[in-house]
Amino acid sequence: MMKKITLLMIAFVFSISFVNAQSYVLSWGGITYGDTVVLNADPDTSELVFHGVLTNNTDDSVTIKVQRRFIHLLDGAVHYFCWGQCYIPNQDSIFVSPSYIGLNAGEWTTEWDFAGHYEPVGAVGTSLVEYKFFNIDNEDEQLTVVVKYVTTPNGIIDQVMEDGYISEIYPNPATHFINLDYELTSKVNNANISVMNLLGSVVKNVEIDKNSTNLRLDISNLTKGVYFYSVVINNKVYKTKKLIVR
Repeated sequence: MMKKITLLMIAFVFSISFVNAQSYVLSWGGITYGDTVVLNADPDTSELVFHGVLTNNTDDSVTIKVQRRFIHLLDGAVHYFCWGQCYIPNQDSIFVSPSYIGLNAGEWTTEWDFAGHYEPVGAVGTSLVEYKFFNIDNEDEQLTVVVKYVTTPNGIIDQVMEDGYISEIYPNPATHFINLDYELTSKVNNANISVMNLLGSVVKNVEIDKNSTNLRLDISNLTKGVYFYSVVINNKVYKTKKLIVR
C-alpha cells in the first residue's frame, strides 16, 4: 500500500550546528532539531517529508536562502525541497534556492515554508541530505542539518536477526579503535560495517566475522570529524548511526 510519511515531531540527537551561536533555531512541532534527523519508512512509501521552522534569534533582520547538498543519494531516489516555493526535482549534488525568505529579529517561518521531499521509488538503504540555511548578506551566519532518509523492507531484517544482537559501536566519540559486539543468527549469510565521510565516500568497509562476537576496527588513520557508519546484513542496511572521531 502506497503511503506518504510526514515528519511531525522528533527529539534532537545532538545540538544544532551553526557558526554564530544563538542565531537561528530549527524546530517542528515544538521540538528543536539536532544536527542529524532520521526518517524511516518502507521502500514502497511514496514520499517522506521533512519539515522545519526556522527562528531568527538575532537582533537584526536577515535574508535566508537554503542550500541542499547530497551527501549520498540512493540510485533511483528522487529529492526536491520547498523554501517559500517548491522547486522541481533537481539531481545536482548541490542546489541553492533561487528565492529567499526575510525574517525580522525574533521572527520565524511558517510551518510550511520549508519541506524536504524524498521519494525512494523502491530504493532500499539510506540517503543522506544536508540542508544549510544561510544569511545571503553574511554566509558565515548559517545553520546546517543532515537528514537521513532510511528505507528498509518492513520485517525482513528483523526476521533474519530474530534472537540475534548487534550493539552500537563504542567508544563514540572514538580516537584509535571502535568496537562492535554482536551475535549473528544462522539466517545471516553475510554482514559488514561500512564507514562513510560527510561527502558520502566509504572510508572503511570491513566484513563482520560470523564465527566471532566482537569486531575491533582501527580508525587511527581517519581525520578528526563526523562520519556515519552502517551495519549491512544480507546486503541490506540494518542500521545507520553517527560516528565522531577525535
